Amino acid sequence: MSVRNRRWRCPTRKIVLVSTLTILILFYWWTRPDPSYVVPPFEVGGKLKVVVVDENEERIADALVTPNGLRAIQAPGSWYSWQEHEHGRITPSTTNEDGLAEVTYPKWVNRTTGLLTAVVPIVVEHPEFCSQDGSECQVPQAGTVTPITRVHLHRGGRLRIKAYRPESTEPLGEFQWYDSSNWHRGKAGWKQEDGSRLTQTFPVGTHVLRVVDNAEPELLYFSDPITLNAVAGQIEDLQVHLRPAISVRGKLDCPAPVKDGYVIAHVIDSVVDAITGKSQIARWETWTHVDESGEFEFRSLPPAASISLLAWCDGYYSQQPDLQTIPAQMIAMKDIRSLPQFFSMREEPYFCLVRMAICSKCEVTVTDSLGLPIDEVNVGFAPNVTYDGRGSWMFGAATRYENIRPMESMSHLNRQLAWEKRRNDRSETLSPKFGGRTDADGLIQINNLVGRGPQRLWIDHERFVVRGSSQPPFNSDVSVEIQPGSSSKVTVVMVPKPKLTAGMLAPIPKTNPSGIVQQVVDHIKRIFE
Repeated sequence: MSVRNRRWRCPTRKIVLVSTLTILILFYWWTRPDPSYVVPPFEVGGKLKVVVVDENEERIADALVTPNGLRAIQAPGSWYSWQEHEHGRITPSTTNEDGLAEVTYPKWVNRTTGLLTAVVPIVVEHPEFCSQDGSECQVPQAGTVTPITRVHLHRGGRLRIKAYRPESTEPLGEFQWYDSSNWHRGKAGWKQEDGSRLTQTFPVGTHVLRVVDNAEPELLYFSDPITLNAVAGQIEDLQVHLRPAISVRGKLDCPAPVKDGYVIAHVIDSVVDAITGKSQIARWETWTHVDESGEFEFRSLPPAASISLLAWCDGYYSQQPDLQTIPAQMIAMKDIRSLPQFFSMREEPYFCLVRMAICSKCEVTVTDSLGLPIDEVNVGFAPNVTYDGRGSWMFGAATRYENIRPMESMSHLNRQLAWEKRRNDRSETLSPKFGGRTDADGLIQINNLVGRGPQRLWIDHERFVVRGSSQPPFNSDVSVEIQPGSSSKVTVVMVPKPKLTAGMLAPIPKTNPSGIVQQVVDHIKRIFE
């Protein structure tokens, strides 16, 4: 008889092994996630009070106050858009003669992930003042008095513009202007004055803008970049002569036939404020289809020294630009997220050859803890692109600016954006998807992935969460290394979504790196709640 067999026959070893396995099974059974997660019902969280005043602390009546998103208690620094299907229509309010308004907010930022509302960002607008979109209303804690958010609106400068088409002496009756953020609200505060249009109020300081005549979307007229040094209470008169748009043709550097090809064009004008040193920008965005030969054309772009193009099609996407073409302020972002390719508009006819890279693929399999497949799981990536180094957008998301009319207020803009989402079949907006839902085998093949480096894999299901994601918003830390032309596979294990507890609804405490023991104790307490 071997030594191994003699050891196995020892009754003490059998007892220890069986006891250990029993304890482990009981511990798992006791601490396993409760599969009875219930989506909370919709609830109105309450009303927040806002007081709007001017520079002299005088109350402002008839100011429009509009919610502009939500922030969550359990996700500090987060920002979530206001979803109509989740929260209902945004309800703007108007200040009374005492400058007071009330903002109604939902209790839950997102009910499927158990996120509670902590902050409501707002936009405050008035025709005689500069719009203010940096204020946030704090949601009161239980048992405390509702705080009053005080918002200051400031007076600024205005332009009185007369705009003319080439070789015309009659000023245009209708036209738009746009700058870094206000072009879509260009109608607010406008007044018609003897062939001129008086713009809304600009904040004090330097601004750069363009005037555009888009009465005919296929035949636009643009002004050169206009620099405005806005002074509070002053109106600057300006006569603007518009020029016809330029036409830009191009081709994707990839094999034909090209399928499902798109190109986004961005024109950005920038001016540096001599006093503050900060730059102000005016942006123009549009997009077009690519034909099977890989060729495309933009018929109406603003006359500019340079443009940027972002392209993709079935199997290919525009590769990172050459280092020498990247604007100085964006070089540091080259390896962080995708960039468009930059082209100089020097000599007509304008032609751009867009260098393309091969897309990557990722096969994702989703199972439960026993290895059984889970279907109907939302899986996808969210690759980002930056056009100016100031912010990020979803790769491929774009709107044709020539088809957007100015909104009178932020509330009108919100309704317009919601309407645009419903009219995607009219091909006015682009919103590509880099994912989908798993099939009956728990499998999804995601093709046409763009970019390089580690990218986060977003996974969502009503009843399951990625193993290890025990707190709202149940985000996972799954990432996949993406390289052009590569194929990858990843298996994700999900467990039943845990039942919401009081501890999950509390703000996330600041962690002390030296308090490891306390963190372990807190974790054990959460397990046995």
